[in-house]
Amino acid sequence: MIRDINRDMWKPQRAKNFDSAIRHFIQSEFPRLGGPKVIDLFCCQIRKFIDQFYPKGEYVSFGQLPWCAVAKEDLPARAKTIAQTKLRAVILSLVEDEDYVKLESGLPFREVTKDRIARVMIQADRDGVELTATELALMFSYSRTGINHFIAQYEKEHNCILPRRGTIHDMGRSVTHKVEICRKKLLEGKETSDIAKECSHDPLSVDKYLLELHRVNFCRKKGMSKEEISFSIQRSVNLVEEYLKLIEEIEHQRTK
Repeated sequence: MIRDINRDMWKPQRAKNFDSAIRHFIQSEFPRLGGPKVIDLFCCQIRKFIDQFYPKGEYVSFGQLPWCAVAKEDLPARAKTIAQTKLRAVILSLVEDEDYVKLESGLPFREVTKDRIARVMIQADRDGVELTATELALMFSYSRTGINHFIAQYEKEHNCILPRRGTIHDMGRSVTHKVEICRKKLLEGKETSDIAKECSHDPLSVDKYLLELHRVNFCRKKGMSKEEISFSIQRSVNLVEEYLKLIEEIEHQRTK
């Protein structure tokens, strides 16, 4: 069966809304309330009350965007859908006065956009949610490739790792952030607590990536290929390759 890539990409985004958050709450706190139809009726009535008592537009300023995203503390799991995931509503500052100041000073629009994307990601993380490249693509009307390019540029220029769901929840092909964390520890000599703050990770995750690197190095010294190392430590070949490159870089620095 041929997968519909576009449907797989965009369908979860449609489910990130108020109704899904209410459904998750009811299913978690009141599992015996009723089936899907009962829960849908309950959600519909709640929405009517909110629309009646809290008219839209009263609490959002110009340049701000109400958004619903995955809660930072709700970690992913195999076969876990958005409907089974805790969501949280936030208000993000898409445009601020400082953006106009930068544009008026002659800073290129792409540079301002890059800073805006970083600001939104940091603000979302601070407010307890994690955004994906797909969500940022919707907000800023860029392709996901364009968004990832902006993020990579910003991280390189500021020597940091921006918080997003792929890195915080250790999902998908977010490989580079793990290697960057190890680099900060082994090449820059930073403390675990400082690295955790800079990279929006908890100290346990930082130590976990360092342990992975040492396992890769141990296997390498045993003469194992990258495929064998990947099988042994149960990590992707791409990640193993990134770790091997970092090990070579560390050894080169120590030789010098």
